[in-house]
Amino acid sequence: MMVQSQSRLASLAQPRSYARPRTGQSPQKPQQQHKEEPERPRTALPSIEAAAPDASSLSALDAVLFLDVDGVLHVANPRYEHQRFRTAQMSLLREVVRRCGATIVLSTAWRLRREHRAFLAAKLDEYGLKFRSRTPSLDRFNRPREIGAWCEKWRPRTWVAVDDLPLGVQDPKRMDGHFVKTRPHLGLDRQAAARIVALFDAQKQ
Repeated sequence: MMVQSQSRLASLAQPRSYARPRTGQSPQKPQQQHKEEPERPRTALPSIEAAAPDASSLSALDAVLFLDVDGVLHVANPRYEHQRFRTAQMSLLREVVRRCGATIVLSTAWRLRREHRAFLAAKLDEYGLKFRSRTPSLDRFNRPREIGAWCEKWRPRTWVAVDDLPLGVQDPKRMDGHFVKTRPHLGLDRQAAARIVALFDAQKQ
Protein backbone atom coordinates (compact mmCIF):
# COMPACT_ATOMS: atom_id res chain seq x y z
CA MET A 1 0.00 0.00 0.00
CA MET A 2 2.85 2.40 0.82
CA VAL A 3 4.46 1.73 -2.57
CA GLN A 4 1.16 2.44 -4.32
CA SER A 5 0.70 5.71 -2.37
CA GLN A 6 4.20 6.89 -3.19
CA SER A 7 3.66 6.01 -6.84
CA ARG A 8 0.43 8.02 -6.98
CA LEU A 9 2.07 11.02 -5.30
CA ALA A 10 5.03 10.80 -7.66
CA SER A 11 2.72 10.91 -10.65
CA LEU A 12 1.83 14.50 -9.71
CA ALA A 13 5.40 15.63 -10.25
CA GLN A 14 5.77 18.81 -12.26
CA PRO A 15 7.90 19.21 -15.40
CA ARG A 16 10.20 22.17 -16.08
CA SER A 17 9.92 25.09 -13.63
CA TYR A 18 9.35 27.92 -16.11
CA ALA A 19 6.37 26.24 -17.82
CA ARG A 20 2.86 25.84 -16.48
CA PRO A 21 1.92 22.28 -15.60
CA ARG A 22 0.01 20.73 -18.49
CA THR A 23 -3.73 20.82 -18.10
CA GLY A 24 -4.81 19.26 -21.40
CA GLN A 25 -7.56 16.70 -21.22
CA SER A 26 -6.76 13.07 -21.85
CA PRO A 27 -8.10 11.63 -25.12
CA GLN A 28 -11.44 9.89 -24.82
CA LYS A 29 -11.08 6.18 -24.23
CA PRO A 30 -12.64 3.82 -26.81
CA GLN A 31 -15.65 1.89 -25.67
CA GLN A 32 -14.79 -1.43 -24.13
CA GLN A 33 -16.90 -4.56 -24.25
CA HIS A 34 -15.76 -6.00 -20.95
CA LYS A 35 -16.89 -4.72 -17.58
CA GLU A 36 -14.63 -1.97 -16.26
CA GLU A 37 -13.06 -2.32 -12.84
CA PRO A 38 -14.28 0.10 -10.16
CA GLU A 39 -12.10 3.16 -9.67
CA ARG A 40 -9.59 2.78 -6.88
CA PRO A 41 -9.61 5.36 -4.07
CA ARG A 42 -7.13 8.16 -4.59
CA THR A 43 -4.28 8.81 -2.22
CA ALA A 44 -5.15 11.51 0.27
CA LEU A 45 -3.01 14.62 -0.08
CA PRO A 46 -2.11 17.04 2.71
CA SER A 47 -4.67 19.73 3.35
CA ILE A 48 -3.11 22.99 2.18
CA GLU A 49 -6.14 25.03 1.22
CA ALA A 50 -6.67 26.62 4.60
CA ALA A 51 -8.14 30.06 4.96
CA ALA A 52 -6.11 32.76 3.23
CA PRO A 53 -3.57 34.30 5.62
CA ASP A 54 -4.52 37.68 6.96
CA ALA A 55 -2.37 40.79 6.75
CA SER A 56 -1.01 40.33 10.26
CA SER A 57 0.46 36.93 9.40
CA LEU A 58 2.35 37.94 6.24
CA SER A 59 2.86 41.67 6.61
CA ALA A 60 6.42 42.88 7.28
CA LEU A 61 8.00 39.45 7.75
CA ASP A 62 11.64 39.59 8.82
CA ALA A 63 12.90 37.33 6.02
CA VAL A 64 11.22 35.81 2.98
CA LEU A 65 12.77 33.23 0.68
CA PHE A 66 11.12 33.03 -2.74
CA LEU A 67 11.60 29.42 -3.73
CA ASP A 68 11.85 27.79 -7.13
CA VAL A 69 11.82 23.97 -7.33
CA ASP A 70 13.17 22.58 -10.60
CA GLY A 71 16.85 23.41 -10.81
CA VAL A 72 16.91 24.23 -7.08
CA LEU A 73 15.59 21.29 -5.04
CA HIS A 74 16.71 18.89 -7.74
CA VAL A 75 18.23 19.11 -11.21
CA ALA A 76 16.27 21.08 -13.77
CA ASN A 77 15.11 18.12 -15.85
CA PRO A 78 15.14 14.96 -13.74
CA ARG A 79 14.63 11.83 -15.78
CA TYR A 80 13.83 9.52 -12.89
CA GLU A 81 11.77 9.92 -9.75
CA HIS A 82 14.71 9.23 -7.44
CA GLN A 83 16.40 12.33 -8.87
CA ARG A 84 13.69 14.61 -7.47
CA PHE A 85 13.90 16.36 -4.09
CA ARG A 86 17.38 15.09 -3.31
CA THR A 87 18.46 14.90 0.32
CA ALA A 88 21.46 17.17 -0.24
CA GLN A 89 19.38 20.02 -1.67
CA MET A 90 16.52 19.65 0.81
CA SER A 91 18.93 19.60 3.74
CA LEU A 92 20.66 22.74 2.50
CA LEU A 93 17.30 24.46 2.15
CA ARG A 94 16.49 23.56 5.74
CA GLU A 95 19.83 24.95 6.89
CA VAL A 96 19.23 28.25 5.08
CA VAL A 97 15.69 28.63 6.42
CA ARG A 98 16.76 27.95 9.99
CA ARG A 99 19.89 30.07 9.80
CA CYS A 100 18.02 33.09 8.41
CA GLY A 101 14.66 32.56 10.09
CA ALA A 102 13.14 32.75 6.62
CA THR A 103 9.54 32.21 5.57
CA ILE A 104 9.17 30.24 2.34
CA VAL A 105 7.02 31.79 -0.39
CA LEU A 106 6.61 29.82 -3.60
CA SER A 107 7.63 31.48 -6.85
CA THR A 108 7.92 28.19 -8.74
CA ALA A 109 5.46 26.97 -11.36
CA TRP A 110 4.63 24.23 -8.85
CA ARG A 111 2.47 26.83 -7.08
CA LEU A 112 -0.07 27.03 -9.90
CA ARG A 113 -2.03 23.84 -9.28
CA ARG A 114 -3.43 22.57 -6.02
CA GLU A 115 -2.19 18.98 -6.46
CA HIS A 116 1.34 20.17 -7.19
CA ARG A 117 1.32 22.40 -4.12
CA ALA A 118 0.11 19.46 -2.04
CA PHE A 119 2.86 17.21 -3.38
CA LEU A 120 5.46 19.88 -2.66
CA ALA A 121 4.05 20.51 0.82
CA ALA A 122 4.45 16.81 1.60
CA LYS A 123 8.09 16.84 0.46
CA LEU A 124 8.89 19.95 2.49
CA ASP A 125 7.19 18.47 5.53
CA GLU A 126 9.62 15.53 5.44
CA TYR A 127 12.32 18.05 6.37
CA GLY A 128 10.28 20.04 8.86
CA LEU A 129 9.61 22.83 6.36
CA LYS A 130 6.48 24.47 4.96
CA PHE A 131 5.57 27.32 2.69
CA ARG A 132 3.36 30.16 3.89
CA SER A 133 2.31 31.83 0.66
CA ARG A 134 2.86 31.99 -3.09
CA THR A 135 3.41 34.74 -5.61
CA PRO A 136 0.51 35.82 -7.81
CA SER A 137 0.20 34.42 -11.32
CA LEU A 138 0.68 37.53 -13.43
CA ASP A 139 3.19 36.66 -16.14
CA ARG A 140 4.62 33.16 -16.56
CA PHE A 141 7.67 34.58 -18.33
CA ASN A 142 8.31 37.41 -15.87
CA ARG A 143 8.90 35.89 -12.45
CA PRO A 144 10.58 39.06 -11.07
CA ARG A 145 7.34 40.95 -11.69
CA GLU A 146 5.38 38.37 -9.69
CA ILE A 147 7.90 38.51 -6.85
CA GLY A 148 7.77 42.30 -6.93
CA ALA A 149 3.99 42.29 -6.70
CA TRP A 150 4.11 40.08 -3.62
CA CYS A 151 6.72 42.31 -1.99
CA GLU A 152 4.73 45.46 -2.73
CA LYS A 153 1.69 43.95 -1.03
CA TRP A 154 3.30 42.41 2.05
CA ARG A 155 6.47 44.51 2.48
CA PRO A 156 8.97 41.97 3.87
CA ARG A 157 11.93 43.50 5.70
CA THR A 158 14.39 41.30 3.82
CA TRP A 159 13.92 38.91 0.92
CA VAL A 160 15.92 36.69 -1.41
CA ALA A 161 14.82 34.71 -4.46
CA VAL A 162 16.58 31.50 -5.45
CA ASP A 163 16.04 30.19 -8.97
CA ASP A 164 17.90 28.48 -11.79
CA LEU A 165 16.51 30.96 -14.31
CA PRO A 166 18.45 34.22 -14.91
CA LEU A 167 16.08 36.52 -13.02
CA GLY A 168 18.92 38.97 -12.44
CA VAL A 169 19.31 39.45 -16.18
CA GLN A 170 15.59 39.69 -16.73
CA ASP A 171 15.10 42.47 -14.18
CA PRO A 172 18.48 43.61 -12.80
CA LYS A 173 17.14 46.66 -10.99
CA ARG A 174 14.57 44.71 -8.99
CA MET A 175 16.70 41.64 -8.33
CA ASP A 176 20.03 43.28 -7.52
CA GLY A 177 21.08 42.22 -4.03
CA HIS A 178 18.10 39.89 -3.75
CA PHE A 179 18.80 37.01 -6.12
CA VAL A 180 20.86 33.83 -6.12
CA LYS A 181 21.06 31.75 -9.28
CA THR A 182 21.62 28.03 -8.99
CA ARG A 183 23.18 25.80 -11.62
CA PRO A 184 20.39 23.81 -13.30
CA HIS A 185 22.41 20.61 -13.47
CA LEU A 186 23.21 20.75 -9.75
CA GLY A 187 20.43 22.58 -7.96
CA LEU A 188 21.04 24.18 -4.59
CA ASP A 189 24.63 23.60 -3.50
CA ARG A 190 26.74 24.78 -0.60
CA GLN A 191 28.02 27.82 -2.50
CA ALA A 192 24.55 29.00 -3.47
CA ALA A 193 23.27 28.44 0.06
CA ALA A 194 26.08 30.60 1.43
CA ARG A 195 25.18 33.40 -1.00
CA ILE A 196 21.56 33.32 0.14
CA VAL A 197 22.63 33.71 3.76
CA ALA A 198 25.04 36.50 2.82
CA LEU A 199 22.30 38.46 1.01
CA PHE A 200 19.95 38.19 3.98
CA ASP A 201 22.73 39.34 6.31
CA ALA A 202 23.62 42.27 4.02
CA GLN A 203 20.03 43.49 3.93
CA LYS A 204 19.82 43.47 7.73
CA GLN A 205 22.80 45.77 8.13
